[in-house]
Amino acid sequence: MKWFKVCLLIYVVGVCDLNAQEINRYWIQFSDKNGTAFSLDNPEDYLSEKALARRARQQIALDSTDLPPSQTYKDIIAENDMRVVSQSRWMNGILVEATEEQMLEISSLHFIDSTFLAAPGPVPSPVVNVQSNHWRKRQRMVNSDNQNQLLGIDVMHQYNFSGDNMLVAVLDGGFLGTESNDYFDHVFQNNQLVATYDFVHYTDRVFHSSDHGTRAFSTIGARGDNYIGGAPDADFMLIVTEDVATEFRVEEINWLLGAEMADSAGADVISTSLGYTVFNDESMNYTPGDLNGETAFISTAANNLSKKGIVGVFSVGNEGNIAWQTVATAADAKNILSVGAIDIRGNKASFSSTGPTVDGRIKPELSAIGYGAIVIDRTGNITTAYGTSFSAPQVAGLAAGLWQALPELTALELMALLKNTADNAANPTNELGFGVPNFQRAYNITHIAEQETEATGFLIYPNPFTDESVFLERKDDLEFQDLCVTIRDLNGRSLQELQLDGRNNRKWLVPLAHISPGIYTVSIQADEKAYQYKLVKN
Repeated sequence: MKWFKVCLLIYVVGVCDLNAQEINRYWIQFSDKNGTAFSLDNPEDYLSEKALARRARQQIALDSTDLPPSQTYKDIIAENDMRVVSQSRWMNGILVEATEEQMLEISSLHFIDSTFLAAPGPVPSPVVNVQSNHWRKRQRMVNSDNQNQLLGIDVMHQYNFSGDNMLVAVLDGGFLGTESNDYFDHVFQNNQLVATYDFVHYTDRVFHSSDHGTRAFSTIGARGDNYIGGAPDADFMLIVTEDVATEFRVEEINWLLGAEMADSAGADVISTSLGYTVFNDESMNYTPGDLNGETAFISTAANNLSKKGIVGVFSVGNEGNIAWQTVATAADAKNILSVGAIDIRGNKASFSSTGPTVDGRIKPELSAIGYGAIVIDRTGNITTAYGTSFSAPQVAGLAAGLWQALPELTALELMALLKNTADNAANPTNELGFGVPNFQRAYNITHIAEQETEATGFLIYPNPFTDESVFLERKDDLEFQDLCVTIRDLNGRSLQELQLDGRNNRKWLVPLAHISPGIYTVSIQADEKAYQYKLVKN
């Protein structure tokens, strides 16, 4: 597949003649992209058809952040006997293996904006996949019904929305046992696993190191007796970005590379059950004062997701009952969904991190069961798990199914819809955010009386519309004195209010040139009766 070959171009072998004991990994930030070998006129060279279609559907233009870095600059770095390990389009930089002396020598090059130590030592050797026994499904008295019902996923599945034709990327620390587990058989048998990659060791083998990713992934993609994830019919990418053995800033770079790989493949949703606050090297540590969505490397990278038309779902963090307390990076990023943890009764889990961000934004945005979440482990056992790591992917599965149901939405609109139809939307807090999202509520608000206009109430036409106005017409059997018409976006903001005389008119022209393409609700208060309709502008 062309997109996969393009993604693997991030691994560039340079000249390497270094003393292994002196080699570290460094990030080099370029100042510009002069000399890039790619062009915005030929995006198919670095983005898949699916990625381009996702952007076109959301009317997102390509920009310089889509272009790979300058080949000229990379060549100069390689000529300095440094090994270029990987590159980033979004952040315009490269990860290299080099000595401290070499980094000092190149620091004055005109095209280098900044550098930092990413991790000690070179890229670790690849891990050989653990050959697991083929684990059979184990029956237990617990199942996934309750956590699915809380999010309305059971209804979503009844409506036949289970992620078909959606691409979900799961970025985590390892997927041990996934390939030998009955609950994931359908993923392999139906060719739903479109790509795997490990950015810690630079290999396509991911079924090793940890089953943290396996358990998180199960809430999205597993299917079997007594258990079903939120979007089991989606296509998937399983990407390792977390080095479970250590904690250094290179893992933020790994996440960036994984997210860009998912972007280039056309991923719709990225689920991340990772977070970074402090590291093995204290000089790399963040502080709560850094949580503004623009300081941490991973958060700055995550800000690109919505700009590319991707819904990013992140665990908010498990620091709620320790000194840190507030969110972890990249949950502080902007225009993403960070997810906190609750128990089955709706109570906040004590460990779930709380907001706000240092710049005053509510965090988390949403909540789902993370205290006693039901997951599948590496052995095919249905078990319980604790952490926002397992509440976030539940919301990712919901997002994939809801977007399948509402493909006309943009990423920003979908996230707004999930927030504004959650059960705490009227009074969001920094403990629960906007609350627990639910498919039924979100779906209903966009399908309010879609067919009602054929039988009762009012006609709104054309719908969808592209012109500067629509007609509003009342049914012949309706009689009233006055009516108030309010048009709102999916954020609940009133865009227009009209007071109309219902005594002498049955048809009105409603000017709507000022609203952008999207989905809107039309609320009509006619004397003592209320009506609601969906209105779509293409």
